[in-house]
Amino acid sequence: MHKLFFSLLLALLPTQLGYHFWPEWAMVLGRRVDYLSPTFYLTDILIFLLLLFKFPKLRITAATLGVLLFIAINIYFAASPWVAAHKWLKVLEYILLGLYMIQTKPKFSSVIFFLSIGVLYSSAIAIGQFLLQHSLGGPLWFLGERTFSADTPGIARTSLWGREVLRPYATFPHPNVLGGF
Repeated sequence: MHKLFFSLLLALLPTQLGYHFWPEWAMVLGRRVDYLSPTFYLTDILIFLLLLFKFPKLRITAATLGVLLFIAINIYFAASPWVAAHKWLKVLEYILLGLYMIQTKPKFSSVIFFLSIGVLYSSAIAIGQFLLQHSLGGPLWFLGERTFSADTPGIARTSLWGREVLRPYATFPHPNVLGGF
């Protein structure tokens, strides 16, 4: 079962389907700040289910306890302890995912296959956005595509043959993230 959740995680890695919570501490001057907001993504749920079925073996050492003490002190003295706690939980999530991958040693061909699915649909969305110069819309919001056009204020643009054009986002928060993926 854990292999199914891992495969889904790889294929859905480019999505940003998530639920944002908006507590008071996620606001700055009354405005919502998305990177301060605790957000639970579909990929977080898949990682949780993956770990539920195949939790990695952990060893508690003095170094581990030292790191946990550092984290506790960091959260306690943080300007926004809730944000710090949420970010440290995300770090823990990725550490556990890394340990899962080290211990289960998934087949390289399987990893490449399911990652390729995400690359292919992200590329298709990005090409469509570039050609149309706006988001594709429709059911793609389910994968995390935001609504925008080349005229949207603050949208990433570039110059191509003397003409300003939209840099495609696909389902990512910024074109640079798409390029990194």
